[in-house]
Amino acid sequence: MKDTLIGRFKAAALPQSEWNHRAHLVVAIHYLQEYPPQEALERLRTDIQNLNLYHDVYTTPQRGYHETRTRVWLAVLLSELKKGGDPDEIVETYSQNDVVRDYYSSERLESLEARLDWLPPDNGILPLDPGGWCPTTPKIFTFRAREGNSCYND
Repeated sequence: MKDTLIGRFKAAALPQSEWNHRAHLVVAIHYLQEYPPQEALERLRTDIQNLNLYHDVYTTPQRGYHETRTRVWLAVLLSELKKGGDPDEIVETYSQNDVVRDYYSSERLESLEARLDWLPPDNGILPLDPGGWCPTTPKIFTFRAREGNSCYND
Protein backbone atom coordinates (compact mmCIF):
# COMPACT_ATOMS: atom_id res chain seq x y z
CA MET A 1 0.00 0.00 0.00
CA LYS A 2 2.79 2.45 0.95
CA ASP A 3 4.72 1.73 -2.27
CA THR A 4 1.57 2.34 -4.31
CA LEU A 5 0.96 5.65 -2.53
CA ILE A 6 4.53 6.80 -3.08
CA GLY A 7 4.57 5.69 -6.70
CA ARG A 8 1.33 7.50 -7.49
CA PHE A 9 2.57 10.57 -5.61
CA LYS A 10 5.86 10.67 -7.54
CA ALA A 11 3.97 10.23 -10.81
CA ALA A 12 1.63 13.11 -9.83
CA ALA A 13 -1.25 10.66 -10.19
CA LEU A 14 -2.49 10.43 -6.60
CA PRO A 15 -6.17 11.38 -6.29
CA GLN A 16 -6.63 14.61 -4.38
CA SER A 17 -8.93 12.82 -1.92
CA GLU A 18 -5.98 10.59 -0.90
CA TRP A 19 -3.50 13.45 -0.49
CA ASN A 20 -4.25 13.99 3.19
CA HIS A 21 -2.07 14.71 6.22
CA ARG A 22 -1.27 11.04 6.78
CA ALA A 23 -0.16 10.64 3.13
CA HIS A 24 2.06 13.72 3.48
CA LEU A 25 3.76 12.08 6.48
CA VAL A 26 4.23 8.71 4.77
CA VAL A 27 5.78 10.35 1.71
CA ALA A 28 7.99 12.69 3.77
CA ILE A 29 9.36 9.80 5.84
CA HIS A 30 10.03 7.81 2.67
CA TYR A 31 11.99 10.71 1.17
CA LEU A 32 13.97 11.17 4.41
CA GLN A 33 14.87 7.48 4.36
CA GLU A 34 15.92 7.59 0.70
CA TYR A 35 17.78 10.91 0.49
CA PRO A 36 19.86 13.32 2.59
CA PRO A 37 17.65 16.03 4.17
CA GLN A 38 18.50 18.72 1.60
CA GLU A 39 17.66 16.44 -1.31
CA ALA A 40 14.55 15.12 0.44
CA LEU A 41 13.35 18.72 0.79
CA GLU A 42 14.06 19.54 -2.84
CA ARG A 43 12.36 16.43 -4.16
CA LEU A 44 9.39 16.75 -1.84
CA ARG A 45 8.95 20.42 -2.74
CA THR A 46 9.01 19.61 -6.44
CA ASP A 47 6.77 16.57 -6.23
CA ILE A 48 4.15 18.25 -4.02
CA GLN A 49 3.94 21.11 -6.47
CA ASN A 50 3.71 18.73 -9.44
CA LEU A 51 0.86 16.86 -7.76
CA ASN A 52 -0.85 20.15 -6.94
CA LEU A 53 -0.57 21.25 -10.55
CA TYR A 54 -2.03 17.93 -11.69
CA HIS A 55 -5.08 18.83 -9.61
CA ASP A 56 -5.07 22.50 -10.69
CA VAL A 57 -4.11 23.60 -7.18
CA TYR A 58 -1.91 26.65 -7.58
CA THR A 59 0.10 28.22 -4.80
CA THR A 60 -1.73 31.30 -3.60
CA PRO A 61 -1.65 33.17 -0.28
CA GLN A 62 -4.35 30.80 1.04
CA ARG A 63 -3.54 27.38 -0.41
CA GLY A 64 -1.10 25.19 -2.26
CA TYR A 65 2.49 24.42 -1.37
CA HIS A 66 3.78 25.79 1.97
CA GLU A 67 7.58 25.98 2.32
CA THR A 68 7.74 26.57 6.07
CA ARG A 69 5.30 23.76 6.91
CA THR A 70 7.22 21.37 4.66
CA ARG A 71 10.55 22.13 6.32
CA VAL A 72 9.11 21.92 9.85
CA TRP A 73 7.54 18.54 9.19
CA LEU A 74 10.77 17.23 7.66
CA ALA A 75 12.70 18.44 10.73
CA VAL A 76 10.26 16.83 13.18
CA LEU A 77 10.10 13.56 11.27
CA LEU A 78 13.86 13.36 10.75
CA SER A 79 14.38 13.97 14.46
CA GLU A 80 12.08 11.04 15.26
CA LEU A 81 13.83 8.80 12.73
CA LYS A 82 17.25 9.70 14.16
CA LYS A 83 16.00 8.65 17.61
CA GLY A 84 15.25 5.24 16.12
CA GLY A 85 11.51 5.72 15.79
CA ASP A 86 9.55 3.21 13.73
CA PRO A 87 8.20 4.96 10.61
CA ASP A 88 4.70 3.49 10.97
CA GLU A 89 4.53 4.53 14.63
CA ILE A 90 5.78 8.02 13.77
CA VAL A 91 3.01 8.37 11.18
CA GLU A 92 0.45 7.12 13.68
CA THR A 93 1.68 9.52 16.37
CA TYR A 94 1.67 12.61 14.17
CA SER A 95 -1.24 11.88 11.83
CA GLN A 96 -3.82 13.37 14.20
CA ASN A 97 -2.07 16.59 15.14
CA ASP A 98 -0.39 19.60 13.64
CA VAL A 99 2.83 20.12 15.58
CA VAL A 100 3.74 23.04 13.33
CA ARG A 101 1.39 25.19 15.40
CA ASP A 102 3.46 24.34 18.49
CA TYR A 103 6.31 26.36 16.98
CA TYR A 104 4.51 29.20 15.19
CA SER A 105 1.98 31.88 15.90
CA SER A 106 -0.99 31.78 13.53
CA GLU A 107 -0.04 35.18 12.17
CA ARG A 108 3.47 34.08 11.22
CA LEU A 109 2.49 30.65 9.89
CA GLU A 110 -0.38 31.98 7.80
CA SER A 111 1.70 34.74 6.23
CA LEU A 112 2.47 34.69 2.54
CA GLU A 113 6.16 34.88 3.40
CA ALA A 114 5.94 31.60 5.37
CA ARG A 115 4.17 29.93 2.47
CA LEU A 116 6.73 31.03 -0.10
CA ASP A 117 9.94 30.89 1.93
CA TRP A 118 11.43 29.40 5.08
CA LEU A 119 10.64 31.36 8.24
CA PRO A 120 12.17 30.26 11.55
CA PRO A 121 9.69 29.59 14.36
CA ASP A 122 8.56 32.35 16.69
CA ASN A 123 7.18 30.10 19.47
CA GLY A 124 9.82 27.48 20.12
CA ILE A 125 12.93 25.70 18.93
CA LEU A 126 12.65 22.89 16.40
CA PRO A 127 14.39 19.59 17.16
CA LEU A 128 16.53 20.15 14.03
CA ASP A 129 17.09 23.36 12.07
CA PRO A 130 15.86 22.91 8.48
CA GLY A 131 16.88 26.43 7.52
CA GLY A 132 20.26 25.36 6.20
CA TRP A 133 19.08 22.43 4.11
CA CYS A 134 18.76 24.59 1.04
CA PRO A 135 20.58 27.92 1.33
CA THR A 136 17.94 29.81 -0.60
CA THR A 137 14.40 28.85 -1.29
CA PRO A 138 13.75 28.47 -5.01
CA LYS A 139 10.73 30.22 -6.40
CA ILE A 140 7.51 28.45 -5.64
CA PHE A 141 6.43 27.09 -8.96
CA THR A 142 3.00 27.26 -10.46
CA PHE A 143 3.67 25.67 -13.83
CA ARG A 144 7.03 23.90 -14.08
CA ALA A 145 9.06 22.56 -11.22
CA ARG A 146 12.85 22.14 -11.05
CA GLU A 147 13.59 24.38 -14.01
CA GLY A 148 16.91 25.87 -13.04
CA ASN A 149 16.08 26.13 -9.34
CA SER A 150 17.46 23.00 -7.75
CA CYS A 151 19.82 22.55 -4.82
CA TYR A 152 20.89 19.14 -6.10
CA ASN A 153 21.76 17.69 -9.46
CA ASP A 154 19.64 14.98 -11.07
